[in-house]
Amino acid sequence: MLGWATMGRMGYVGDDVVIRLSHDEALVLFELLHHWESQHRVTQPEHHADQVALWNLSSLLERDLVEPFDQAYDRLITDARTRLAGEPESPS
Repeated sequence: MLGWATMGRMGYVGDDVVIRLSHDEALVLFELLHHWESQHRVTQPEHHADQVALWNLSSLLERDLVEPFDQAYDRLITDARTRLAGEPESPS
């Protein structure tokens, strides 16, 4: 396939599937993956390729996000979760 075939926030570029995430979605997904890993909540995948796919996703997010290195990381995660959930933000 050539170019960008749009399907909402997912499409194709060549043979790659491209998924568009908001910054908040990427940050919350990164935190979720790392929390599961640190708490050993991820069950052993049925196939090694499943684990490789999760590692690849996690490393792509880690590569592009700067927030995990920010001293205010906990607040940034809380704020991103609040915005994603559509909850009113508490005054800072």
